[in-house]
Amino acid sequence: MKRFSIKLLVIVIILSCGNKKTEIYIRSASEATLAEKFTLDILKEVLLITPDFVANQAYIGDLQIAVLSNPEITSTIYPKIISINYGDGVVGNLGKIRSGILSVSINSGTVNTQDFKASFDGYSYDGSEIFGNITYNYDTLSKGYNGEYSVNGISIVNPNGTMKLNGIFSLEKSSTSGTTSIMDDQFNFNCTTSGIDFLQTSFTYETATNHLIKFDCPDFIVSGTSNITPNDKEPQTINFGSGNCDSQGVIQSNGETKNFSF
Repeated sequence: MKRFSIKLLVIVIILSCGNKKTEIYIRSASEATLAEKFTLDILKEVLLITPDFVANQAYIGDLQIAVLSNPEITSTIYPKIISINYGDGVVGNLGKIRSGILSVSINSGTVNTQDFKASFDGYSYDGSEIFGNITYNYDTLSKGYNGEYSVNGISIVNPNGTMKLNGIFSLEKSSTSGTTSIMDDQFNFNCTTSGIDFLQTSFTYETATNHLIKFDCPDFIVSGTSNITPNDKEPQTINFGSGNCDSQGVIQSNGETKNFSF
């Protein structure tokens, strides 16, 4: 009887481990998507605020946001460090709260068509703080950007813990209304990244089909798919939908499906 009980326990443990390996694990997908949204929001903020500040030598788009330049914006000396200071918190036009300082280095006054690097000082987006640097290199052919999470990548911290991400990404403009504002443009986003989620599970995250990005949608991603593989778990496919701005996606693995919000 004792031997039978031991065998039964071993079977239960094996089945339990097997289920954990094959079950859908939402955490890594959620964190990878958060990092993608951060990446897109930083680009949007830089391209909405910095060109106006440089052209007009002042920023009056939102009096709660203080924009400064070093050297002074009135100087002809480049490169300049532009600091966008959201103070203790500013609610943006899409309902997201930003605080702290987002800084970019620019090499000329034509901000919309040049490379820049973003860095952070207490900068928080929608309750998550970011550390590290992100490089955005302008691509004259695609009218978009080739980017990299520079050096040691980025870290994102919130009450759930700390996640990290390394790798590269690209944005290719797919449509525009003809204005200079990024808000009515659409882009295709692709990435090849790896990271560690808030529960310290490592993962790889790669775009499978273009992520359609609409910058007038609060969470940006409206369609496309990615492949994500959390450590010691089966590969999963993330489907971001078919074009609706609803922040809803589906994760599939081994015939199992789960919905998730991003």
